[in-house]
Amino acid sequence: MGNTLTQNQCYSVPVSDGKPGETEIRRAPAQAFKLIDKNSENLKTMRDIWLNSLEKFGNQECVGSRGKDKKYVAKTFNEVDEIALNIGAGAKSMQLAPTLSEFKDYNLDIIGVFSKNREELIMVDVGCAFYYGMTVVPLYDTLGPENLTYCLNHSGMSSCFCASKQIDSLLSLEDIGRLKTIIAFDEITNEQQQKAKEKDINLISLNKVIQEGKQNKPEYAQYDSKHILAFSYTSGTTGAPKGAMISHENLVSVTPIFRNHSTFYEYLMTCRKENLPVRHLSYLPLPHIFERLIVYIMLSEGGSSYFYSGDVSKLGKDLVDVKPTLFISVPRLYNKFYDNIKAKFASLPIHKRLIVDMALKTKLKNIQSGPVYTHAVYDKVFQEIKDNVFGGRIKLMISGSAPISEQVLNFFQAILSAPLIEGYGQTEGTGASFGKLGTDPISGHIGGPFCNTEFKLVDVPEMDYLTTDKDKFGNNKPRGEICIRGKGVFQGYYKDEEKTKEMIDEEGWLHSGDIAVMEKTTGRVFIIDRKKNIFKLSQGEYIAPEKIENIYNRHHGVAESFVYGDSLQSCLVGIIVPETKYIEQIAKDLNIQEDSFELLCENKKIRQYVCQDLQKQGKQDKLFGFEQIKNVKLETKPLSEQGCFTNTMKIMRHKTKILFQNDIKKLYDELEQKESALKGSKQFGMTLLNYIQYSENYSIKYSLSREVSRLSGAFSNIYIPKRLRPIVFGSYADMYNVIQEDMVKDLSEYNNFREFFTREVKPRQINPDPNVLVSPADSKILQISELKGDKNMLIKKVEYSLGEFLTGIEGYKLDGELFDSLKQNKNSKLYQVIFYLNPGDYHRYHSPADILVKRAWHIAGYLAPVKENYIGSKPRVYETNERINCVTEYSQGFMSVVLVGATNVGSMTLNFDKDMKTNKKLKDGFVKCQVTEYNKKARLQKKLEKELIKKNIQESDYDIPNAQQILNENNIDQDDTLENQYPQEEEGIKVSKGQELGTFKLGSTVVLIFEVKDDINFLAQPGDKIRFGQPFAEIVPKKTVQI
Repeated sequence: MGNTLTQNQCYSVPVSDGKPGETEIRRAPAQAFKLIDKNSENLKTMRDIWLNSLEKFGNQECVGSRGKDKKYVAKTFNEVDEIALNIGAGAKSMQLAPTLSEFKDYNLDIIGVFSKNREELIMVDVGCAFYYGMTVVPLYDTLGPENLTYCLNHSGMSSCFCASKQIDSLLSLEDIGRLKTIIAFDEITNEQQQKAKEKDINLISLNKVIQEGKQNKPEYAQYDSKHILAFSYTSGTTGAPKGAMISHENLVSVTPIFRNHSTFYEYLMTCRKENLPVRHLSYLPLPHIFERLIVYIMLSEGGSSYFYSGDVSKLGKDLVDVKPTLFISVPRLYNKFYDNIKAKFASLPIHKRLIVDMALKTKLKNIQSGPVYTHAVYDKVFQEIKDNVFGGRIKLMISGSAPISEQVLNFFQAILSAPLIEGYGQTEGTGASFGKLGTDPISGHIGGPFCNTEFKLVDVPEMDYLTTDKDKFGNNKPRGEICIRGKGVFQGYYKDEEKTKEMIDEEGWLHSGDIAVMEKTTGRVFIIDRKKNIFKLSQGEYIAPEKIENIYNRHHGVAESFVYGDSLQSCLVGIIVPETKYIEQIAKDLNIQEDSFELLCENKKIRQYVCQDLQKQGKQDKLFGFEQIKNVKLETKPLSEQGCFTNTMKIMRHKTKILFQNDIKKLYDELEQKESALKGSKQFGMTLLNYIQYSENYSIKYSLSREVSRLSGAFSNIYIPKRLRPIVFGSYADMYNVIQEDMVKDLSEYNNFREFFTREVKPRQINPDPNVLVSPADSKILQISELKGDKNMLIKKVEYSLGEFLTGIEGYKLDGELFDSLKQNKNSKLYQVIFYLNPGDYHRYHSPADILVKRAWHIAGYLAPVKENYIGSKPRVYETNERINCVTEYSQGFMSVVLVGATNVGSMTLNFDKDMKTNKKLKDGFVKCQVTEYNKKARLQKKLEKELIKKNIQESDYDIPNAQQILNENNIDQDDTLENQYPQEEEGIKVSKGQELGTFKLGSTVVLIFEVKDDINFLAQPGDKIRFGQPFAEIVPKKTVQI
C-alpha cells in the first residue's frame, strides 16, 4: 500500500468553498452530503438510546465489577435498568435535586457524583439523567480542595452520590456550598456520620434511595435533546474550573461513530464473527468526557463496561481477569506498559531475546508498509504478553487525551496484532472529533473528522500559520487553527457567556486553539502547535507556561525564562537567561573554573544546580511536579535582544521555540539518555525462602539463602579469560543498562564478576553545601517518609518495626521515650529514605553527609530478595535480612546508614573496618552478630588486642587505658593509611560527604534514618532514579524571630 491512501480511504473532502483566511469546510467522504449524528431518527436523547438497547440487549451483560470474593460479576441491561430506575425515582421523590434557574433560560435539576469509576455511576446516569432529566455533575479528586469548593458553589448542587473516600474529602472542606445531602455508595462509618452531623449534612445510604424508589415511581421527565445531561468541569489550569454543559444531543451525536468509521465497524464485526464480547475495562476517570463517551457507545452498541478495582497499580490483573476486546488508554499509561514490556524483553536469555527482536522487527516492518497486523509465526512469540498482561483478546486499541509517539504506537500494534487508533477531541467537542484509520500505515496524525463533525482551518497570522502555506515543493499545505462544527459542540460554559463566546463563534464553529497542518491529497491532519499559551504533556496534563515563567522570573538569579513542553514528552524544559553574579557564585561554591561566562553556562554541573534551584523556587510557590522544568539551557544572550518579545514585552512562543529548537531537542535527548542510563530494574532469580526469628543472643539458625549467597559469591570470583571479558561483561552491561562511560577501567581489565560488580567509577562532583544531603548510591528511591514511632511504612501497605530493624532484637520496639531517645533535639523530626540498588548499578555506597561514625551493628540474618514485588508479599523481610547498621552523627543530629543484604548479596564491607565480616559461615547452626565501637579508646584497645596476640605479650603486661603508650613501647607498627582516609576522632570515625563507605558484592538496599531539627525540602520522590552524589534533600534552616 505504501504511504498513500486510496480514494476510498481519503480522510476528508471539501463540501464548500473557503472564505479568505480559511480552508474550505471539509467532512468525511461518506458524510459529504449529510453529517450522521444519530443511529436512528427516533433516537434523539440518551433515554431513547437506553430504551432501544434495553429492548435489543436486555439479557446481555452491561456492566461488571469485582464482587465480595474479588471475582468479576456482570449485570445485564435489565438488571442495571431495575436498580437505576429505583435510584432515579428515589432521588426524584426525595427531592434530592431541586430545580435551579440561575443561568439564562435553563431549568436544571442538578445532582453530584464523586467517586472513582464504578458501576453505580452508570446507574446514576441512567436513573437520574436518562429517566428523570437531572443534570449530573461529576467531581474528581485531582480538582483539589479549593476547586472542589468552587465547583460545589458554582453548580449549586444540594445532593451528591459519593464513595467512602470522597465523603471524607467533602466533609473536610470548610465551605461546602449548598450541599445538604450525601448519598453513600459504601458503608457509612460512625466517624463520617458524626462529621456529617457537625456540618448539618444528611448522610444516607444508597439503599435508602433505592428503597424509596421502589415505593414511589414519579413520572419520567419530559425534555428535549438540548437538555443538559451533565457538566464536565475543566481542570482549571489558568483559573477556576469551567463547567462545560454537555447536552443529550451532544452525547447522542458521538454514538454513531463506531458504525460509521471503518476501523471501529470492523472491530464490531470481528467480535461478532469470533463470538467475542464487545467489552472494555473502564479505568480512565469517568468525569472526563473521553471515558464517558466510550461507556455510552458501549451502552448504545450492546457492549459492556467492566470497572477496574480502583488501584491503577493492579490494572494488569484487572485486564487479565476482564479479558476486554477493546482497550482505551492515554499516552502516559501506554508509555508505562511500553517501558515494562521492553524491560521484560531485555531480561530474557540471549537466545530468546534474539527471537523477540526478529519477530518485532518483522512485524513493525509489515505494519509500516501494509499495515498488516498479524503474522502466522511471530504472533505466537508475543502470546504470553497478550494473555498475561492484556487478557489475550484485544482486537482494537484507542489512544486519546494527548499525542502518542509513533514508536510506542507501532510497538503495541505489533505485539497485540491489532490496530491502535489515535483520536482527537476536547471536552467542548464532546471528546471525539477526529480519528485515524487502522488501514493507514502512517502514524503521528489524527486522521480525519468523524461522521458527526465538519471542520476547517483558520489563519493564525500572529504565529505565521496560514491556510495558503505551501511545502518545499510548492504544493498546498494549509496550516491554521482547527475549528469544528456539528451536534457534538457543547452548549457553552455554565454561568460564563464571555468564555463561551471566546470558544464558539456566531456561525457555531468551535475554535479549538490547536494548530494543525493538513495534507491536501489524503486529508490527514497533523497537530503541530497550540494557539493559546496552554499545552498538554504526554500524560495529558495541561501546562500554563506563563504562570511557571512568572514564578521562575522571581528568582534572584533569573533575568529571563522560556518554558517549553513537547506534547510527546512527559516533562518540561527551560531556556534561562541567568544573572552573571549568580552563575559566578555557583561556580565558586562548586569549585568550577572556566575561561569564560559562556563556558560556565555550558557546564553540566552548573546547569543541574540551576535546575534544582528553580525547582525549589517552584515548590515554594506550590507548582505541581509536572509543572517543573527537568532540564535547562543557560542562554548568555538576553531573549529580548534576539527578537523573542513583542513591544509589550510578551514572549513570542512560536518564534522562541523555532530559535531554540536544536537546544530543546538536545535537552530532551539528555533527559532520555539519563533515564535510559538509570534503568536496570532486572534482578537475578528469586529463591524460595523460609523465615525464622532471631533469638535473644543475636544468633540465627541455618538458612538456605545464606548458603546460596555464599555459592553466588564463589561463582563471582571465577576467573574469566581476557578475550571473553568484553563479550561477557558487555552483554551484562547491555542487559542491565550499566553506564560504561563511568567506569575507570576497560571491560577487559576485570578478572571476574566480583571485580566488575565492585568496579570503581570516575569521580563525581559533590555539592559542598552542608545543608544538602546526597544519595549514597546509584539506585532507585523506594520510600521517603517521616517516622513517628516503631511501626513505619516500608512500601505501600507493608510496615516494619524500626526497633527490630536497627538492633536485630526480636520484639524490641522503639516507641514513646525510646523513640525520642534517638533524637538529639526533642523537637526534631525523624525521616527515612530507602535506596534500592539494581544489578546494573554501581555497587559501592557513600556517605550522604559529613558524618561521624560512632558504632556499627552487624546483624546476621537471611538473604531474602528486597525487590518491591517480593517484600510486598512476604512479612518481616527488613527485620530478618542480613544488614549492617552504621550509627552516626551529622550536623542535624542522629543518622543511621543501614546496609541491607539480599539474595546473592550477603557480603558487605566497611572501608574503615576490615574486620567487619558479613554472611559468615555457620558454626553449630548459629552465627554471632557483633557490635563495634569506633571511638578512639575502643579502636586503640581493639588494635592492641590483635597486635599483642601476634607479639605473644601476656594480658597482664599491659593496661588497656594506656593502649597508645603500650603500642609505642612494643614497637607495634600502626598502619595509618585508613586513618588518613578516615580520620579517627575522639568519639568516632570521620567520613566526608560523598566519601566511599564500602561495597555490596552485588546489589541491594541502603536505608537512611536521620534526624532533622530544622526544615527539610526533598528534591527527589519515590520512584525516582538517582545517582550517588546527586542531592536528594536540602535542610532549610528555621527562621529565628527577633524580639
